[in-house]
Amino acid sequence: MILYTDGFFESQYAEALAKCLHDGIPSEDRTGVGTRRLQHVTFEWSGIAALRGKKLNLPNAVSELLWMMLGKTDLESLKSRGVNYWDNWVKPDGTFGPIYGAQLRMFGTRAECYGYNGRFIESQYDQLRECCRQIVEDPWSRRIVMSLWNPNDLTEMALPPCHCFYQFTVLPTGDGVRELNLHVTQRSADAFIGVPYDFLLFSFMLQLVALFCDRDDAPLRAGKIYYTCNDFHVYDNHKGAIMQYLKQVTNRREMAKAYGAIGLTVDSWQGFTQTVCYFSDMFRCCWADMRNHGTIDGEDWRNIDDFLALAWNVPEVFDFSGYSSQPFIKAPVAV
Repeated sequence: MILYTDGFFESQYAEALAKCLHDGIPSEDRTGVGTRRLQHVTFEWSGIAALRGKKLNLPNAVSELLWMMLGKTDLESLKSRGVNYWDNWVKPDGTFGPIYGAQLRMFGTRAECYGYNGRFIESQYDQLRECCRQIVEDPWSRRIVMSLWNPNDLTEMALPPCHCFYQFTVLPTGDGVRELNLHVTQRSADAFIGVPYDFLLFSFMLQLVALFCDRDDAPLRAGKIYYTCNDFHVYDNHKGAIMQYLKQVTNRREMAKAYGAIGLTVDSWQGFTQTVCYFSDMFRCCWADMRNHGTIDGEDWRNIDDFLALAWNVPEVFDFSGYSSQPFIKAPVAV
């Protein structure tokens, strides 16, 4: 196991990239590009994990997550929000088959029975809704789990889920506000392109679920994320981009020139600190208004859809005004 917990999350990430380039095992892969691979790499953080060493499109990450949490599996919904990096995997019917969203919200039904337009059938098992119910009604449970790896549906998926297993845990704290933590296991982690957006997806998921499950009589806040990459790999054609990133992010640039320099640190260089990101005032006010005026019944767990639909329809769910970064770094996507 390779555990990175010292410093804030970008230090963990930069060191993992450098180690993968230096110590990763050269290996062939499905795409034919070639990789270097590390096994069982794990990170932990709190807050919103948005890299500063290269520019990320944070609104796109929010849109992609909400697309999944709403149970959507179509390309058109993503394109309408400016998300274009899924285009390479779309099926002839304009969907991706029963991938992330279908498994989160409609687990257990054969692919030919799925409603790709986002409608839900009562016989389908809604993992997200059930987890939210448990967080409020049975918070100390160790069974608040969502699994996206459904062997029955793998052949119908355009791309099998990379992040497959989620577990929420609620812990008591000294100040009376319960803390919600999220543990994620990922079978395959594209270290340079995919993982930075996975950091964001899990961060936003925890924030959204914590806000939805917060109750006046049982206050709840987002806690930590524990993220395990079972196969953490860099593609051979990403080496140059990774070297550029390490030069941009580390305060020890001369060491970044040699990718074997393990122990790279990212501290307050040029003001780089962990990103501060808030729910926008518009979203918080709209959600509070819906609940306070009876539009939302806090005990009706079907209304997670109302909460997510509000998030999807509010242009700025999160306030990213505190985010700044080094320039975008282009790298090819292995298909």
